[in-house]
Amino acid sequence: MKPTNIGHPAPTSAQLEEAARLRLLAKGRRDKANESFDRCDTDGFLSQWADNLTAQEYLANAEILEHGGQARFVGLYKDSVRVRARLIAGDYGSSWMLLDEGGLRIGVYFPQGRLGEDMEPVNSPRTKLVKAGYLEKLEWAPAVAKCVGTGTGLSGRCWIAVVRTDKGY
Repeated sequence: MKPTNIGHPAPTSAQLEEAARLRLLAKGRRDKANESFDRCDTDGFLSQWADNLTAQEYLANAEILEHGGQARFVGLYKDSVRVRARLIAGDYGSSWMLLDEGGLRIGVYFPQGRLGEDMEPVNSPRTKLVKAGYLEKLEWAPAVAKCVGTGTGLSGRCWIAVVRTDKGY
């Protein structure tokens, strides 16, 4: 498997200090969740779940900071030039939505390719995307980790996701 930290922007000393602080906060949250479990078993399941989720967010943000405030995302390219496109979720998986210069959709969509075991895009020559002359490549982009979810209350679900902060292009 290829390392995922090759070529990332160099972190500043302030970013490294903040990453270390976030890692300490994450450890504190994990310790708090474990102490709660030891004290009351699963009676404190909701606070234990929240503490562990917060710890995941702290750790993900620490890793982003250690990579210069950026994370790796899949980008769409044609002739080695980044294409204005955004990944959108659909009923049958994710698709690339092509955008005009103003960031508005132009009505052209391509199904996203698949990622290999090493998390690198697999550009199969049989896909609609590659037949149209596009390739998917990994790229570094500004990012943040945050809690995202669906539903409401205990009937919802949430998770920590790393999202682009450059509007996805």
